[in-house]
Amino acid sequence: MRFYAGAPLLTPDGEALGSLCVIDTVPRPERLSPERSEGLQALAAQVMPNSNSVGPWRNATRRPARPGASQSVATGRP
Repeated sequence: MRFYAGAPLLTPDGEALGSLCVIDTVPRPERLSPERSEGLQALAAQVMPNSNSVGPWRNATRRPARPGASQSVATGRP
């Protein structure tokens, strides 16, 4: 994996359950444009209300999310 961009999948309570991500084997030094970053975040926000898997997670053992995971999109990780 030479490129990763992700947006957190958050419950209505703000808990991070995972991420919606884009990966590639080709490095992308230009990173995501602000427009594409916003698009990835919008897609992640649309996934959660439509997810049937949110209910079982409410009773699961909670782990703290990565620091900053719910605040920004991670991009361009080699």
